This record gives sequence, C-alpha cells and structure tokens, in this order.
Amino acid sequence: MLEQSNRTTAANEIREALGDLSRRPTPDRTGAIQHAVAALEATARHVTGQPNKNLGQLVEGLDLPKPLDQALDKLWGFASQYGRHLREGEMPDDDQAELVVSIGCAVCIFLISRKPE
Repeated sequence: MLEQSNRTTAANEIREALGDLSRRPTPDRTGAIQHAVAALEATARHVTGQPNKNLGQLVEGLDLPKPLDQALDKLWGFASQYGRHLREGEMPDDDQAELVVSIGCAVCIFLISRKPE
C-alpha cells in the first residue's frame, strides 16, 4: 500500500526493517526499530506537510484518536531509547522489535488511508 500511494521512502524503510528482523543467526533489532520509525516519520511528514519536524513533534498534528496519539508518542520514546540512543547492556528483545515494526506498518497504512493523494 505504501508503494501504491507513492510513499517510496516509507516503503523502503519498512523493507529494511523486515530485512533486519530476518537476519540470521541474529536479527538486527535496533536496526529494525530505527527503520520502522523512519518509515512512520516519513509518512507523518508527508501527510502533515511538515518535512522538517520529527515524529515526536508531529504526533499532535496527526489527529489520531485519543489515547492512540499518546501510544504513538510512547512508541517514539521507546524507539529513541532502544533504536537510536542505546545504553550498554540494554537491547530490545526480538518480540519488542517485531512489535515496533508491526505498529509502524499499521500506523503508516492508517495515516495514508485517511489522507489519500
């Protein structure tokens, strides 16, 4: 759906996230989280028309139903801690990375279905 709606950047980031989860013998969990949130951020920037803001700044303008807006803000915070600003010895589990990728995909689709081109 991302490709069909001309969201090629977001589609590529989702492909990268899925590829990171599929790596063997060890999935790249932090990479998957980074790519999934990058897809979500690219989609949010596109639908809001605000290309210079980060996802945390865009959540309010996405007009998500409450409390889903708060959930997306929390996802952004989780991705920040477990995908970008890592601490030694604190790595996300496989299931946590899979959850972030799944939510990222779902919210991208939700956003573009609400605001088609």
